[in-house]
Amino acid sequence: MGTRVGFVVVSHSRALGDSVRSLAAEMVPGAGVPIEVAAGLDAATFGTDAAAISEAVGAVARAVEQVVVLMDLGSAVLSAELALELLDDDVRARVLLCPAPLVEGLVVGVVAAAGGADAAGVVAEAAGALTAKAEHLAAGGDEVALAAGQVAVPDVQAADAGASGEFEVSPPHGLHARPVALLVSALAGLDAQVSLVDLTSGAGPAPANSPTAVAGLGAVRGHRVRVLADGPDAAQAVARVLDLAANGFDEHSWRPHGVPDSARGGPATNLGSRRHPVTGADGPAPTQGVARVWRPPAVRILGGGPAGAEAQEAALDGARARVRELINGVRERARAMAGDDAAAIFDAHLSLLDDSHLLTQTRAHITDGAATAWARAVAGVESQLAAVADPYLQARSADVRAVGDQVLRALADDQEPVPDVDGILVADDLTPAQVVAAGAGVVGVLLARGSAVSHAAILGRRRGLPWVAGAGSSVLDLDGRSVRLTGDSWEGVGS
Repeated sequence: MGTRVGFVVVSHSRALGDSVRSLAAEMVPGAGVPIEVAAGLDAATFGTDAAAISEAVGAVARAVEQVVVLMDLGSAVLSAELALELLDDDVRARVLLCPAPLVEGLVVGVVAAAGGADAAGVVAEAAGALTAKAEHLAAGGDEVALAAGQVAVPDVQAADAGASGEFEVSPPHGLHARPVALLVSALAGLDAQVSLVDLTSGAGPAPANSPTAVAGLGAVRGHRVRVLADGPDAAQAVARVLDLAANGFDEHSWRPHGVPDSARGGPATNLGSRRHPVTGADGPAPTQGVARVWRPPAVRILGGGPAGAEAQEAALDGARARVRELINGVRERARAMAGDDAAAIFDAHLSLLDDSHLLTQTRAHITDGAATAWARAVAGVESQLAAVADPYLQARSADVRAVGDQVLRALADDQEPVPDVDGILVADDLTPAQVVAAGAGVVGVLLARGSAVSHAAILGRRRGLPWVAGAGSSVLDLDGRSVRLTGDSWEGVGS
């Protein structure tokens, strides 16, 4: 039997894509591993095209059971994700996007595929493609090995900073969005550079003025965290952080309403039947209604625009300002709807607009265009948070995507989509802002993806809406069907 897995190479450069394919094919001559290239806008123009990627995936999928897609960088990832949306469901289900480095990943992946590995096995092998190189170069010093992820982060001594301190993480869900937003607010206006190191896991240091970097530490309850500060206000900055920690980051005033302990311990699951139990189910009373599938317009990542880094940064700043105004309006609606706890979710969203890590990453590539640079930075941070072990902190990646998409829409002068339907709102996923804006005719929510512990789910329960997440893409075919939600499951009613 031939190989079960084929590959699509996505690159900004046609020449690079073709060369990588030739190199990988040399590793397994005659093995019959299909490799398609979707690279460049044409032979001489750099760029990626979602439609071309979709066509390449379709071609490989007709030849083999599964398809692995490898990408070079930045917007290639975004284009590949968009390409999946263009595929039929049956094809999309057979495709995996692989995070491995393009050259090493394809070479190792093709060899694994020729040996009979399935797509999951191919991706696992490809993801470890740099191990041999890292082990070989580790002899060159800790800096090289650290860059390859082979050496633990060295301990950061208190002497490295002007002031320091330690605290134990006490909030039940660790340093999630609410505590991090309070942390950033507490340090505002101080002339100090503050960073945090998770002494329990060794993660960090992370700049304390970056909500995404702090959340990316994955610091959960019971972890010891060191605060390091330098600058004229270093001592005051450390004192403020330690004072927040001593008061539990005001966690007593912020309890995710309607999220049971079972939901906090794990992500939503889909059992693949007509009834789909979802972890975390002590929400509002059961309800029945007609399913109304809502498909918001896709987020556009526009190129072009004003020339030059300064003009692109001005465009980004203008978009952030418009989104800040939008979020402030939603925040006040959330406060009126469900009190200060609900509004606090949008405090975290506001802090993401000024996140130092996001902005630094965006400005590093601003000459590629504000939208492309911002989308690339958001995708990187979202992936980092999604990889955190704790499910509750993991779910915060959705907040990064939500705010990221709002900025991209502002850059494209697109309106924010509002799910104004009557009945059971069925969607791929929802953002917190969309939950607040949803019309009064919505009587329940059924999501193909999402999480039982997302901020959108928390707000939905505050609105009294039965909420089922992670039910699988099949629910997007339910439009017009009668559906019953029990809070922990859904089922179709009648034929």
